[in-house]
Amino acid sequence: MIIHTTNILALPLILAVWCIDMFLLLAAIRFVLSKIAAAQTGGLCLTLQRVTDPIPTAVHRRLMRQRTTPIPGWLPWLIVILACLVFRHLLIWAVFKIL
Repeated sequence: MIIHTTNILALPLILAVWCIDMFLLLAAIRFVLSKIAAAQTGGLCLTLQRVTDPIPTAVHRRLMRQRTTPIPGWLPWLIVILACLVFRHLLIWAVFKIL
């Protein structure tokens, strides 16, 4: 995403949007690599796992505190990805309000 701005107040919001985009990209790459059997044992997949997994793991622990039954493994990922998308769109809206 390219946003041309001369307003310095928008810079932190733009950087936050770029960080969210990078997380979403790394999570997508990790998802694709996890489906390929040969790449699962590679160093790239393990490195991406160390980068992307802490946030869904924290969400999973938080959900397990409130429930006694197990939750599906995809639910924390769904919550994190949807939260990233919503927060990204709110940040973009805020950037264009500043501009």
